[in-house]
Amino acid sequence: MVGQDRAASQADVAAIIHAEAFMNVHRDPKKRRDPFTLPGPWSTKDPNADVTPERRAELEEQLGRRSAFA
Repeated sequence: MVGQDRAASQADVAAIIHAEAFMNVHRDPKKRRDPFTLPGPWSTKDPNADVTPERRAELEEQLGRRSAFA
């Protein structure tokens, strides 16, 4: 299980994912807008950690010029 910070079995990971999915399917979106996220043996990584804001703006500009979707 690559990317885990703590030891956990595959059954533990499956139980966490299953419980999270069940809770989110049955939640009332009027009472709770954000989906539930349960703690697991993995850490949450920042998806923007490897790109500077300047580089991200440059990449978005390039994508805007090339993209078929406005």
